[in-house]
Amino acid sequence: MPRKTSITDKPPIGVLIGSQLKNLGMEQKTLSKKIKISQTYMCAIINGRATPSIKLLKIIGDCLEINVSELVNAILKKEWGGDTVDMAFH
Repeated sequence: MPRKTSITDKPPIGVLIGSQLKNLGMEQKTLSKKIKISQTYMCAIINGRATPSIKLLKIIGDCLEINVSELVNAILKKEWGGDTVDMAFH
């Protein structure tokens, strides 16, 4: 049985991914299978213990219908205390 955790106690990347998973009615397990990474790694990304590559962020973004720049900015908010960048990834 999946463990229930609050989205609000996650770092910005976890809040963003978790919110979109909820909006899409998708589980973390399903996302990790779709993008071909382990559930453990997906959990580490969501909890801010792992920083994925830009390539993987693009794949996550495409799967969750999130612009990759939003994902990058969510990581930067954690890493550099709120600074964001204006990027255009296509």
